[in-house]
Amino acid sequence: YRSHFADGGFAPFAGLAELSLEAEVQRLDAAIATLRAEQLPRLELAADFAQLFLLDGKTSALPYASAYAGTDSASPLFGAAEARMRDFLAA
Repeated sequence: YRSHFADGGFAPFAGLAELSLEAEVQRLDAAIATLRAEQLPRLELAADFAQLFLLDGKTSALPYASAYAGTDSASPLFGAAEARMRDFLAA
């Protein structure tokens, strides 16, 4: 699996093009190609993950639902984006 992915023979996102996401798939493939060119790709991914998810709640997106859950259904956890995703998945 690992060598097949590294050789570019594995295209896990190819099916997304059928959902009109071809431009996004191309951007993702380009980002993966850029990552492959890094000397220490795992370190780069770890740094990116830490920056995106592990800083304080004001500068990053904490990966814990409890950080966003409110007492009512209008809390950020169950906001407009979540409703759009539910509608999309139901269609």
